[in-house]
This record gives sequence, C-alpha cells and structure tokens, in this order.
Amino acid sequence: MKSQLKIIMLRIMEKKPMSGYDLVKEIHNTTGYWKPSYGSIYPSLKELHANGLISLHNYDRKKIYTLTAKGRITLREILKTKDKMFDMTMNSLRSLEAVCDRNELEFVRKLHTTLRNNMMPFRHATKQMHDFTNVMMDLNSADKMAKHEKQIKKIINDSTIKLKKILED
Repeated sequence: MKSQLKIIMLRIMEKKPMSGYDLVKEIHNTTGYWKPSYGSIYPSLKELHANGLISLHNYDRKKIYTLTAKGRITLREILKTKDKMFDMTMNSLRSLEAVCDRNELEFVRKLHTTLRNNMMPFRHATKQMHDFTNVMMDLNSADKMAKHEKQIKKIINDSTIKLKKILED
C-alpha cells in the first residue's frame, strides 16, 4: 500500500480538497485497516505539489491541498494503465482454467471485478480477512491442514452458513 500512496492520495483529492490530516483519516476509512503515517503523507504531498499535481492553499492556519488540472490528467493516465493491467491479468487468469476448478476461477473473477471497480473487498472486515488468510497460510506451511482438515472445514462451513443467513436478511 505504501508504494501506492501518492496514487491513493490523488484519487481521494479528486473528490474534494483535503488537509494532510483529512487524507490520513480518509485513507484509513477507505481501506478499513491501513493508516499511513504523517511522516509518509507530508513528504508525498510536498512531492506532488513540487510536480504541479496538487496546489496548496492556507485557510485559517490549515493547509488544504487540491488536485490541479495536471494532477487530474496524470490520474486519468494512471487509471488507464490500471485498466490495461486488469485486462492483462484477466487474460492471464484465462490460462488458469486448465488447472483451476470452476469455484476457484469464479472467486478470482469476483475479486478481480471488485478491485477493477475501485471497491475495497471486505472493507469493513479487512483486518479480520487478513488475519484469516495469514492463519490459513500458517496452517498450510506448518503442514497442519491435512491433520486438521475435518475441523478446519467445519469451522469454515459454519461461518459460511452464518454469513449466508446475513446475506438472506
């Protein structure tokens, strides 16, 4: 995420001008878990300003940053590149059809579509999804998946049933 900070900042400032403090809050709200440090936000703002992508205005001792026309054009170019990358990724996924089952491919397609539409998957439970994924990877690398397969499947099935009930409500 940190390597994409400037793009994220431009994307957020596309909606409305913001202070550095407001950017940190908005990034945290948008991702659901990542809160960039002020030590990374302010140097990034300084660089974006130096490159003419944002302008700076002082209002009542508060610095407000606004996307410039050059910043909007740059952001559009970045987003076009992102779309090309998504298309390339989708084409690569088609080659997986020979080795993946239909459920795996459908999951990847749904995730791909969600990301392409600039929606943060599992936004409100990102930390929990991250923790879940890490535990599953740790179980796999510790060779405990096979030994505890029935127990793991039961936990996942029970959770899936409960989540489907929420979906039906």
